[in-house]
Amino acid sequence: MQGVNVKETIALQRLKPVDRVRWNLDMRDVAKAIVYSEKNVYIATEKGALAAIDRDSAKRIWHTVLASPITSGIVADGGMLYFSTADEKLFAVAKKNGAVQWSLPIEGAVIDSVSPVVTSQALYVATSKGVVYSFFLTGKMNWKTQVQAGVFETPFLVSGNLVISGSDGRLYSLRGSSGKEEWTKDIGSRFKLAYYDGIVYTVNYNGNCIALNINDGSTVWSRELNETIIANPIIAGSKIVAGTLEGKIIALARNDGSVIFRNDIGGSVRNNMVMSGDSIIVSTGATLYSLDGNGKTQWKYDTPSRIVTSASITGNEIYVGLDNGKVFSFNRNLTGTKR
Repeated sequence: MQGVNVKETIALQRLKPVDRVRWNLDMRDVAKAIVYSEKNVYIATEKGALAAIDRDSAKRIWHTVLASPITSGIVADGGMLYFSTADEKLFAVAKKNGAVQWSLPIEGAVIDSVSPVVTSQALYVATSKGVVYSFFLTGKMNWKTQVQAGVFETPFLVSGNLVISGSDGRLYSLRGSSGKEEWTKDIGSRFKLAYYDGIVYTVNYNGNCIALNINDGSTVWSRELNETIIANPIIAGSKIVAGTLEGKIIALARNDGSVIFRNDIGGSVRNNMVMSGDSIIVSTGATLYSLDGNGKTQWKYDTPSRIVTSASITGNEIYVGLDNGKVFSFNRNLTGTKR
C-alpha cells in the first residue's frame, strides 16, 4: 500500500496580548469624583460637568453641566445620584438621563470628597459648618443638628447611629433617627475613620491610631505610628492598613494594634486606598499599585500623569482620574480577561 503524505497546515492565530488598560477617556477637565452603577460609570469634573459613560465602550451616554461644580463624592443608589455642589446645595439626579429630580440648600459646603450616606429610607449629609442633616429620599428634611466643628470626612451609619469625625478632633455619635447626640470622644486632632465589627478605628495626621468601642467611645487600644497620614485607613481581614506620606504601607492587628508589617512603596499615599477581594489598590503619584494582603506588590502600572482620585472598583474593573483630564479603566486581574 502506497503511503500517502498528508500535509496539514494549521494556521495558529496569534493571541493579542492582554493589556492592563481597558480604555482611557479624555474628559477635558480633571475628574473630581468617579462612581459606577450597573452598566455605567459616572464622572464629575472640577468645572461642573457630570457624565454617564458606558463601562465597556467608554461611550458617553449623557453629559450635563451644572451651575456650580460638584465638591462632594457621588453616591449611586437606586435610580439616583446624590452629591453636593460648591454653592451649598444637595442634589438628586436621575442616573438614566442626568435630569435633576430635586436640589436643596444646605448650610455649609460638602468638600474633600466627603459623600452623603444613603440608606433605603434616608440620606445623611454633614457639612463644613458642622451642620448634619437627615433627609427622606424625596428631598423632605427629617432633622438637622449642629456639631461643634466642621466635618471633612464621610460619616458612617452603624447600629442606627451616625458616626462623625469633627475637625475639632472629636468623634461624634448621633442617633440616626433623631440626630440626638449619643456620645463624643476627644481624639486630640483631625483624623480619618474606618469601622469593623463594633470597633471604630481613628488615625490622625500624626499617625496616632486609636480603636474605640462603637457603643460608648471607650478606648480599646492605641498605637503611635510616627508617620504622617492623610488618607483613610482600610480594613483588610484581621488587619487595619494605612498609607503614609512617607511612602509606607503599615498594617496593624485589629485586635490589639500590634504592627504586622511596614512596607515601603516609594511614594506618598494621598488618595484613599481601596480593598478589592484580597488586594489593596493604592496610588502614589502617577503609579497605580495592587498589593496583596501582606503589602507586597502584585502589579503596578505607570500612568502618564498624576492620579488624583481614589480608585473606584467593580468586579474586575478599576477607574481612576488623572490630573491631565483623563479617566483610565484598568483590568484588576488579567486572568480570564478577554483577548
